[in-house]
Amino acid sequence: MFQGKGIFHFTNILIDFLMIISMNSAIREDNLLGTLFLFGISYLGGFIGRKNCGSCGISCRSNHKLMEDLNDMGLALSMLMLTCCMVVALGVVEFHIVRNGNFFPLGSVILLQSAEGAYLTFGAVNVTGIIMIYMAYPLVIHALLWVAGIMDQNNIEISRLIAFWIKKWCMALAFIVTSAFIGGGFCEGKYQLKLSKSSDIATGIEGEPQYWKYAVCFAIIGFGMFLYVYGKRFVRESENSRQM
Repeated sequence: MFQGKGIFHFTNILIDFLMIISMNSAIREDNLLGTLFLFGISYLGGFIGRKNCGSCGISCRSNHKLMEDLNDMGLALSMLMLTCCMVVALGVVEFHIVRNGNFFPLGSVILLQSAEGAYLTFGAVNVTGIIMIYMAYPLVIHALLWVAGIMDQNNIEISRLIAFWIKKWCMALAFIVTSAFIGGGFCEGKYQLKLSKSSDIATGIEGEPQYWKYAVCFAIIGFGMFLYVYGKRFVRESENSRQM
């Protein structure tokens, strides 16, 4: 895992995680634009640097193509973020943070709307989800690049592995659905336990169960388990076929 460029990828992911935490705690209406700009330009440089590294030690041509596509995606997202920041800086549109709780992003929403006096106006649009995607995309892309590098070191063609996963889509669906139901059941059990402990407290103070949030989180975990289990099976089958 840490062979070759493993330490480099791990450091990238650690920096991405720290960037997400710092961005999450630093976002305010008066510095949102500057934070996004610095976030975008730092990763733009990183993805440009990787694009100029040639094959980057990748042996399989299909693996190199996939990793190049991932890097290009990060490059495009960074450039799009910087373009949006320039549009806001020019006064075409404005960011506004509406707080309805204690902390971002669960207690706030980020709204995008046309600037006052603009010729083409539009109402406020909730862009909280988009901002959260921009917080997470470097971490996701760097993690995928690390996994792709590990697979290449083990002479695994990622395109064949993806094709193997697609063939097992029924099992993927079973993992996801089962995990979602487990998440909903876990939420219900947690809620009922909370109700039993708060029987002497005023009705309603215990809140409402968030079934869909638990279901989605557990479904993502279940999908990850499917990828791991059947990824290991693909490696085992590939090794057996080479030995025959």
